[in-house]
Amino acid sequence: IQDNRLYWQSTEEQRNCFLRDLLRTREYFVMDQSLRGDSRSAWRLGELDLDIRKDPGTPWAICEGLTLRAGSPTSLNYWEEHLKKLLYNYAANPVVAFMVCYVECSREKFQTVCKTYLSRLRRRNDFSSPVHCAPVGQELGDCGNHMIAAAQCIYDLRGFPYEVYHIFVRIGE
Repeated sequence: IQDNRLYWQSTEEQRNCFLRDLLRTREYFVMDQSLRGDSRSAWRLGELDLDIRKDPGTPWAICEGLTLRAGSPTSLNYWEEHLKKLLYNYAANPVVAFMVCYVECSREKFQTVCKTYLSRLRRRNDFSSPVHCAPVGQELGDCGNHMIAAAQCIYDLRGFPYEVYHIFVRIGE
């Protein structure tokens, strides 16, 4: 997705479809835009980006993908909205969740963008505060055009541990 220029100008939905198709090649059963959980208004079913299963009957993980733009004041709110969606609307079902952020920014700004979001995560003091949050692998990887950062967070939701991987993927030249 990072090497293919077609995805640099793609929509969030197109990028999520790429992720869905990639998981399917690895023989996961992936449902796209499945209706379950609650919507923000709680008056209808929520729309989950990806429901990932190891076999058709066994839920394994869920995934929300979203586009973040460096310097956009609305991106932080959009990110928090997706985090609450993962934690509140769908947490009863899977063992693990992934929040994949397609970060549209320059190479120079990527580290700053990731650190901003991860520090915001660690400072939260509401229901979505992680009990444990640590970088996965190198804190920020830089392999040519492939800049990726990830953190594993464990949340305590009503006495049960809930694992969320926050993955940041830089998109752009």
